[in-house]
Amino acid sequence: MQIPQVNRCIQYWGHQVEFIKWLLSECIHDDYLPEDLITNEAIAFLAERLTTPLQIEHYLQRAFEDAYQATTKPVTQDRGMALCQITCYGIVFNG
Repeated sequence: MQIPQVNRCIQYWGHQVEFIKWLLSECIHDDYLPEDLITNEAIAFLAERLTTPLQIEHYLQRAFEDAYQATTKPVTQDRGMALCQITCYGIVFNG
């Protein structure tokens, strides 16, 4: 997955869902739709828990790598939940 330039991403601060959808549109082949690769529920789950473009890029890539290793498609909310664990102190990322 090739990551677009960060300076172009600044406009998405506070709009994580839109940022994730934009990032997917920039990174996936024209033959695929984002819905083929990740569910809307998984996007919403990650957007709710991640705040910076760097976090989103990192954990979205991890979600795709984990799904690939498990030979599952699309990435689901359960796969996103497996990546991060919410505690009363904030987000604790597994791995």
